[in-house]
Amino acid sequence: MKFLRILQVLIFSLTVASCGLNANTPAANCLPTATGYDFCVTPNLISTLSHEEWKATDGEFEQSVFEAGAISASTIYYMELTTNEKHGLLGVFLFPEEKFDAAANPNEPPRYGTEVIRRDGQVLSVAGPQDSIFEPLSQDGKNITALYELMYNADSWINK
Repeated sequence: MKFLRILQVLIFSLTVASCGLNANTPAANCLPTATGYDFCVTPNLISTLSHEEWKATDGEFEQSVFEAGAISASTIYYMELTTNEKHGLLGVFLFPEEKFDAAANPNEPPRYGTEVIRRDGQVLSVAGPQDSIFEPLSQDGKNITALYELMYNADSWINK
């Protein structure tokens, strides 16, 4: 098990390194988002992901995100391997840091995700799943587990 974890870290390190080869063009294993950050994953996972930018008119929650001061927001979807059915995987938010801090309530779960990166006066946050809808030993379950580990890792996000 420890060998598998070391192998995952090695593959991930090589993945992140490849994202930085050309700052103007995302690597083949990085998914661009509306936040200006690309989500970089292992090559076998990139084909399972898609992205959709939010608009304030998409719904009540989306409207509340922009009213709270979000610069941009996106959803990253996971495509189930056997059915190609699209499942919401995570929300990605970019806030000015003062707006993100003002929206935080220490008595509640983070409304606009967990802070992953704070840089240049902005905060990138993500809100991912609490649990997988797939059986843990299925390939989809293993993919979700791997993606969950990557989404909260600042090294997985490359600023364009």
